[in-house]
Amino acid sequence: MSLSTRVMPLDIRPGEQYTIKRKTLVLLGAKFYVFGPSGQVVGFCKQKAFRLRESFTIFTDESMSTPLLTMQARSIIDFGATYDIAGADGRVLGSVRRRGLTSTFGQDSWMIFSPDGQQIG
Repeated sequence: MSLSTRVMPLDIRPGEQYTIKRKTLVLLGAKFYVFGPSGQVVGFCKQKAFRLRESFTIFTDESMSTPLLTMQARSIIDFGATYDIAGADGRVLGSVRRRGLTSTFGQDSWMIFSPDGQQIG
């Protein structure tokens, strides 16, 4: 998958849906592309392999020069981990939690929380 499109700054609006696709056949780690409501690439993430406590940054594109968000797991090696999300400026935006056993092979299910811990999605 080669995606070399120009990416505009992310402007998330309530009710919009985003799709995250994982690039297959990556040797170590993983690459993820975030697609906006109209199908354009709005984010890119390269995840390192063999990390005990996951932490990664979502950038505007594959050049990884402009960060959008950072996500960090609260715990070490947890199938139903909660990730805290912060903007590029460090402001806490909320968190997401993987639904461990309710996720199916190849497709994860997630819960989204506001900065104060209320489930919003």
